[in-house]
Amino acid sequence: MMNSYYFYRIYTHMMDTTKKKNLGFFLLRLSVGLIFIVQGWGKLNGVDMVSGMLDGIGFPAPGFFAWILALTEFLGGIAVILGLFVRHAATLLAVVMVVALFTVHIPGPFAQAMTPVALLGSTLALMLLGGGDWQVMKEKN
Repeated sequence: MMNSYYFYRIYTHMMDTTKKKNLGFFLLRLSVGLIFIVQGWGKLNGVDMVSGMLDGIGFPAPGFFAWILALTEFLGGIAVILGLFVRHAATLLAVVMVVALFTVHIPGPFAQAMTPVALLGSTLALMLLGGGDWQVMKEKN
């Protein structure tokens, strides 16, 4: 029976540090991007409900911002996964999460805000660090 030491030795010889780092960035981009794609797709298919929710919390021009929100989440998620303008897309998605936190989630219980806080942290990490080497369009640091 192999113990964790042997697994670690095999794993460390399989991948060098650069590959591990790029795999980590890719998995972060994939998970964050998928969440935003799913959320954006749901908003695109129910933009009237999103508009009503934005109107209910006193957001100006709720119909316009419902479309902006839905498209930003959906297209931003695609851009993050593919590695297209990762820093820019992550910045827009971070703004979406800050607005969502302060208008919808923070007035409620903290447990309701944990997922948006995690997504905000992930988008800020992508904004600051970029998306790694495995992306369609590599950005300059």
